[in-house]
Amino acid sequence: MKTDHAESLIDALNTIFGRHEGYRASHAKGLGVKGVFIPTDTPGDIKVPLLHNRQTVKARFSVGGGKPGISDKSPTVRGIGLRIGDGDGSWGLDMISAPVFFANSAEQFRAFLAARQPDPVLGGPNPERVKAFNAANPNTLPHQRYMAPAKPK
Repeated sequence: MKTDHAESLIDALNTIFGRHEGYRASHAKGLGVKGVFIPTDTPGDIKVPLLHNRQTVKARFSVGGGKPGISDKSPTVRGIGLRIGDGDGSWGLDMISAPVFFANSAEQFRAFLAARQPDPVLGGPNPERVKAFNAANPNTLPHQRYMAPAKPK
């Protein structure tokens, strides 16, 4: 295993989804937007100083997974990344649509992906490896149960 955690996670994602030049390894399909946040004339209860002034806004809406051509109706999480302001005073927020995340560490994320690597004989993930991972990592099951019936419209 590589010592660079970020690089090893990207390698693991690319093993599952393939490499797609010019696209992110995770949340490969997305749409970026930019605009301006304009506060109201009456600040009300806003306690964040950054939001008292006009600020640039950049956002990215995405579909989970590493396939840039994935259907918008696929049963996977949706993401939004939001950046308000520029430079040191900026504010960032990254969110996914699921109320739970499947991994509690980078190591568990890599193990989750490793259990789902395509088996050359089966042509897909080995169900026994997936079952063993799930048994050893019960904290990942709420996310899997949440996503199972998910049918975006």
